[in-house]
This record gives sequence, structure tokens and C-alpha cells, in this order.
Amino acid sequence: MCRKIATMLMLNFLLLFAQNSFLEGIRAEDIVVDKIQPASYETIQQIESEGSDYWFGPVLSTAYSPNSLLTAEARTDKPGGEIIGLWIVDSESGTAKKIEEGLVDDLKWSSSGKYLSFLKFEYLEEATKKCSLYGNQKPAYNSVRLCTYDARTEELQGIIFLVNNFYVEHKWAPIGDYLAYSYADTDKKKSILVVFDMANNNKFIIDEFCLWDGWNFCWSPNGEMIVYTKPLKIDMNINEEVPLEAEIFIANRNQSGRKQMTNTSEAELYVKWLPDGLNIVTEVKDPADSHYMPEYLNLILKREVEK
Repeated sequence: MCRKIATMLMLNFLLLFAQNSFLEGIRAEDIVVDKIQPASYETIQQIESEGSDYWFGPVLSTAYSPNSLLTAEARTDKPGGEIIGLWIVDSESGTAKKIEEGLVDDLKWSSSGKYLSFLKFEYLEEATKKCSLYGNQKPAYNSVRLCTYDARTEELQGIIFLVNNFYVEHKWAPIGDYLAYSYADTDKKKSILVVFDMANNNKFIIDEFCLWDGWNFCWSPNGEMIVYTKPLKIDMNINEEVPLEAEIFIANRNQSGRKQMTNTSEAELYVKWLPDGLNIVTEVKDPADSHYMPEYLNLILKREVEK
């Protein structure tokens, strides 16, 4: 038994060492795809069991800070009732403080526990009048705001504000206070991917491309890079669900080093950078196939040899 435990510890150490040695000092411009092969059976099982959570992560109305001392809660007026605000609960002092009024959702802490990000949904009378989507019905809300809360200073900050449009995703880097978010700019008819450096109040636009909701992004395990799928060509008359062309791109978190990683006949729809740092899993679909039967591929990475 002791030998078995020692062997498992050694294997875990070797895996961690391989990850650190590959990612240490590496940047997006240094990485290429070594080979592409079908994803493992275990990975496919995990994707199918978690569904969209595998690519996007769960939408939470309660979130615990990394040290579990603070809890962010979207509270209701009664059990099962409407959400009326956002509270921060301090487990050490036993106190709860209301920091935002109204409907909030998708609560996420940064890896340091300094910041909380969340979505706040609002209703604007003027926005309803200008939008034909609602007909004669008055919506509960018609706009969304991506917000951050500084747990040290208690400062609230609005990052983006969307009217008659609710497509926004946000994820914190696994290391460092960097918030990546994507949203649909309906005026420009563009999907936009951004990284916000909270500590220095800097915003980096990673990429802009044709408006489509069948894509996602994922941080590298060391928080230095971001990988995403990018629709390149769309024809709704041919296929409403899948772009005619979509590939995988990566970039450094400061928007430098952006490069295309794949060039395939299938459309890459979603990606996830696995914890070992050496593998990226993607869901692919043949644009010519009208039946939605995705396949899952594994991109094995390597460091590009210097010329």
C-alpha cells in the first residue's frame, strides 16, 4: 500500500513538473500544435456529463472566495422568490453586507480573492420603446452590466453595459487578477474578447470577429495566455448552427502574440486548455453535415523550435 501511494505521488509530481517546465517562460508566439488526435474516452465522458459547464463553467448565485472567508450570495425576498440583491458574508465576523440592489447572477471570485465579478440585470423604459423584440409585453429586464467588486476597498465598478443584448461571458485567470470577458457588440455586429487587468486598470482587446454565439475562450493553466475559437466565415443559409469556417487561436493576456493554431476542414466550436498545460480539447463539427453530431479532438502542444 505504501509503495502504491508513493508511486501515485511520484506520478503527480512528474505531471506537475512537466506542466511547469513546458509553461515556464513560454508565450503564445512560442507554441505550435504538435499533433491532433481524438480526445480520450475519459475526457469525452466528462464533456458529455458536464455539458455546457465543461466549456463555460457553471452560472452561480452563490460563490465562495478562494480562502472561503467571504461568500457572495444573490439573495431572494423569500424562498424561491425574486432575487433582490447581492450580499457579501464574512465568516470570521459573522456579518453580512448588501453591496448591490436588484437582480444579479453569475458570481465569480478572482484567484486572489480580492475581486468579485458578477452580472447585474436592469430595466430601462427607453430601451424597451426602441426595441421591437418585446412586442407589447414589458420585460422584467432589458439590459445587463458586467460589474466588479473590490473586497478590500468595497468599490463597485462597471466594466461593460449592454442594452437589449445579454450575451456576455466572464472568467478570471487561474493566477493573477485578470478578468477575461466576451460580449456581442450588436452595433458593430462583432463578437469581442477582452482581458481586463484589475490591478493596473488596463484593458486589452484580444480579438474582434463576426458575430456568433457558438464559440468560447479559456485561460491557460498559468494565466499567461488565452485560447479561443474564432468563426471566420458564416453563411446562415447553408448552416444556422455551425460556421463554414472556425479555427482555434491563442494570444498572450496583453493581446500580443496572437496566432492561429489550426487550419482544418471542420469548424472548431469550443475549447478547453487542460490543467497539464500540454493539451487543448476542442469540439468540432462538419459544416456540411446538417445533423449536429460533434466530435472531440485533443491538440497536443509543443514549443516551437527557434530558427
